[in-house]
Amino acid sequence: MTSESLPTAPSIFASLDPDAMTRQITDEILAADETYAERTVPRDLLDAVTKDNVVALLVALDGCPLDLTPARRVGALKAELGISLAGVLHAYRIAGLTLWHEVGNLRVQDADGDYFDVGLKVWSFLDQLSTAAAEAHREVTESRGRWAAQARISAALELLDGVADAPSREYAAGVLGLSEPARFVVVATDRQSDERPHNHGRRLDHDDELVQWVDRGGLRMGIADLSGQRKPEAWVPNGAGRFGLSAEFAFLSDAPAAARQATVALRSAGRDGAGVVRYGERPVETLLVSTPGASTEAADQILAGLDGLPADDREVLLDTVAAWIDVDGSTAAAAQRLHCHRNTVLYRLRRVETLTGRSVARPSDVVALGIAVLVRSHVSPAEISA
Repeated sequence: MTSESLPTAPSIFASLDPDAMTRQITDEILAADETYAERTVPRDLLDAVTKDNVVALLVALDGCPLDLTPARRVGALKAELGISLAGVLHAYRIAGLTLWHEVGNLRVQDADGDYFDVGLKVWSFLDQLSTAAAEAHREVTESRGRWAAQARISAALELLDGVADAPSREYAAGVLGLSEPARFVVVATDRQSDERPHNHGRRLDHDDELVQWVDRGGLRMGIADLSGQRKPEAWVPNGAGRFGLSAEFAFLSDAPAAARQATVALRSAGRDGAGVVRYGERPVETLLVSTPGASTEAADQILAGLDGLPADDREVLLDTVAAWIDVDGSTAAAAQRLHCHRNTVLYRLRRVETLTGRSVARPSDVVALGIAVLVRSHVSPAEISA
């Protein structure tokens, strides 16, 4: 309800000056909250929305239904202007104290005897108005937050996919809070969205760092600025999951190449790996996962002699070869890792030699077997088809 719909009968409204009350309330709001000055909120706009709320409250005190429209309007407006919810509620407290004082003086002078009854109504109506304003403020804030989140996701995808021209890259960088040149990296993880790293779409502890995580190609991926000197290992929550890190790059035009590097680094950790792996840190694994089709063909040829075995039997032999290579050819250490006798390890290795035609005493054959078991643990059928 606005100032055009005024009650005509003698009333609280008629006994008070809404314009004077509005000026007083607005003065106190501006004095108490510097945000209004920082946001350059026009005084006439603030006066107008304040007066609408004052009029709605006074008319309700005269017995009319309380109109919550002005409260919803002011809550939405202040959210759009960047005024905090705390600032909105504080403004209603200021208005409440001002109105309580004015109505209190009026009732004392008139000696009507219902001073406390009017007081209860004042604070009840203020509670309803402030609640309506808070709900509208939250709705706008959440809507703006969803829009901003989507804008950040779109900006990150544009940079990672390499579809943006120079002006579009500049705009996307601005959305993400990134500036060039810097120490950028792309980080990739296969953690699911409900297990996302704890800083999803938010700044890390250092003001110069930002990771916007997006879903891309079955992975979660983001661009990070390392200019703040924070170690990427800090992104791994509780040491869980595997993360691939690209080489550093200075300009966002190199983000697509870095995204490929991060993907390769992630896959070079192995399907059961964990922690942060940097691109090129594991050169053999990097080579194998970079050419998954050729790597799988080579592994199939090397292990062709095992094809006729039952799947469980084949897995036991390959696990034994992997463990033996991983402990530098020590049968005792391999037996300890596999929880079996060292003679069992020797027996299994002899079977592998017989079936594949490759000797564990010949370095070149050990390299071939090692490549084959690495492909088994690092390359998935999905990666081959991709």
